[in-house]
Amino acid sequence: MGAPLGKAAIVGFLVVVITFVLGKAVLGNPGRLVLGPTALQEAVDQFNAALGLDRPVLVQFGDYLGDLLRGDLGESFAYTGTSVWDIVRPALGVSALLALLTVVVSAVVALVAGTAAAMTRTRGVDYAIRGVSLSALSTPAPFVSLLFILLLAVNTRVLPAGGWPERMVERGPYLVLPVAALTVGLAPILLRVVRERALVQLEEPHIEAALARGLPARRVLTRHVLPNCAGPLVIVTAMNMGTLLSGAVVVEIVFGLPGLGRVLAAAVGSSDIPVIQAVALVAGLLVTLCNVAAELVQRWIDPRLRS
Repeated sequence: MGAPLGKAAIVGFLVVVITFVLGKAVLGNPGRLVLGPTALQEAVDQFNAALGLDRPVLVQFGDYLGDLLRGDLGESFAYTGTSVWDIVRPALGVSALLALLTVVVSAVVALVAGTAAAMTRTRGVDYAIRGVSLSALSTPAPFVSLLFILLLAVNTRVLPAGGWPERMVERGPYLVLPVAALTVGLAPILLRVVRERALVQLEEPHIEAALARGLPARRVLTRHVLPNCAGPLVIVTAMNMGTLLSGAVVVEIVFGLPGLGRVLAAAVGSSDIPVIQAVALVAGLLVTLCNVAAELVQRWIDPRLRS
C-alpha cells in the first residue's frame, strides 16, 4: 500500500504546483483583471496588496499550500466575500454523483456486452456489438446529449430535458439522460477491454475443458471469466477518469446540472480565476485518487501484485 500512496502524494503535489503556476500565468495582474482597464493604478495596487499578490512568488506559493492544507481555496473574485470552497463544494457533489453512476452503468454494459461478444466471436452478435461500440465511441458527447434530449425529452417527453430540482427525491429522472450520454463515451472503451480479456480466458485449456464437459456457460463466465476481467476493467476505468470528467463538463452544461462544469463555465465568463484554479485542482486530485484506488483494488484482486 505504501508505494501507491507515495506515488499519489508526489503526483498530488505536482498537481498543486502546476495549478498554482498556471493560475499565475493566466492571472497576470489580478487587480487590473478584476477592476478593469479604467481603474486607477492606486486601486489596483491596493487590491493586489489586500490579497497578498504583491509578494514574492515563493512566498505566495507557501501561503497557497498552507491554505490548501487548511481546506481554504481562497476567495472568489466575482462574488466578493464568498469562499471558493463554498462555490465548489456543492458542485463537486453533483459531478461526483454523475461520474459514479456513469462508471457503474458503463461497467455493467461493458461486462454484459463484452462477454457476449467474446462468446460469439467472429459471428453476427460480435460484429454487431463492436460496430455499435465503435459508432458510439466516435460520437461527440454534445451531439449525443442533444440527440437524447430531442428523442427522449422533446419528442416523447419520457424524461426531463434538463434542470435540477431542489428536493433530492425528485432528482433521479434528471440524471438518466446525462448518465446515458456519458456512458455512450465510456462504455465502448471498457467493453473492448472486457472482450479482449474474456477472449484470452476462453482460450485457456481449463475453460475449454469445462465447456466441453457441458458446464453451463453462465457458470463458467461468472466463476472464471468475469473475475479475471475485473482487474483490467478497474485500471482502464481509472485511466479514463480525466476523459470522463472533461466530458461531464460539457454534459452538465447541456443538461443544466449544477456541477463543476457549470461552475467552470460561469467562472470563465466572469474571469473568476480562483474558482477556475480550484476546479482544475479538484479535478486533478480526483483523477489522482481514482488511480490510486484502482491500483489498490487491483492489488486486492490479484495477490501477485502485492510483492
